[in-house]
Amino acid sequence: ILADFMSNSLCNSFWDRPNAVAEVTNYLVYNYYRTRLMNAFIARFDYEDLTETSDDNFFETTLMLDGTATILQEDVTGDWYTLGYTYRGNLNVYRYPMRIRGVGYGQTYDEKSDNTINYTNIKPRKETQFAIAFDNPSRTMPMTTIDFFARQLWEIHTCMRSNLSVQHTPYIIAAPQKISFSIKKLLEKLWSKEKTIELTTNTRNIEDVIKVLDLKVDYKANDMMQTMESIWNQALAFIGVMSETDKKERLLSKEASMNQWENQLNLIAALKEREKALDWAIRLGYPGNPNVKINALPSDKLDFKVPDKESDS
Repeated sequence: ILADFMSNSLCNSFWDRPNAVAEVTNYLVYNYYRTRLMNAFIARFDYEDLTETSDDNFFETTLMLDGTATILQEDVTGDWYTLGYTYRGNLNVYRYPMRIRGVGYGQTYDEKSDNTINYTNIKPRKETQFAIAFDNPSRTMPMTTIDFFARQLWEIHTCMRSNLSVQHTPYIIAAPQKISFSIKKLLEKLWSKEKTIELTTNTRNIEDVIKVLDLKVDYKANDMMQTMESIWNQALAFIGVMSETDKKERLLSKEASMNQWENQLNLIAALKEREKALDWAIRLGYPGNPNVKINALPSDKLDFKVPDKESDS
């Protein structure tokens, strides 16, 4: 987005604005936390035995952005897709759509049939040949909450940067321009850590000329970092990812396990919604034996121990 904007004709007028650099920095900070949470959300589950025409990443991304997605058999080719959708008509007694159209990404040109396939209006093979998936039991859009946490983290991060920026103590030189120039040269030598510094006659009264401006702003960055960590853990709890406890004291194993209960419940609830959708698709004739499970970290690949000298040789 930023690259597209840079090439836009409005770019020059944007950079003329006094807060242009701050606005870009704010966007980068916000996007940093937003992207981390989005990636953690999409990586939670591992799908097995899906058809070549199904895409688990697009399926998870759609569930994140819209809160719901579909698994359907396309009318012309009979291929199975994992897509977004828009529904037509009414909802049934359990609030599921009765008629839908699959929504994918844009359009493409089919060389075999010389036709342009519209992937934003995919018709199911039968009116009822589709399965509906929700991300969570409450059927809400996760992206709204992810964006909420990203904005909180951005706000604290920018406050921390602001607090750090006023911790320096600038030097004020209260002297005529000629003496001021000499003192600047002296300070440059001081900051470059020269072993000997010669004073001219104009700089003998240096203590009277150089004053240090103390902005008297307390250092709060560490407290803000702790607050940011607490909010980050709340965001991970919403996604269902295990996180460290906020408590300072050492926890017993049972208490530590209970502290992760909400995280586990959110993850299990999301897993069950996906299992329901896959079971529904199998009953409709989805080929193979598709399955979804919680994505476990490969502990053998995450062993960062330094190899001993014998193995190196």
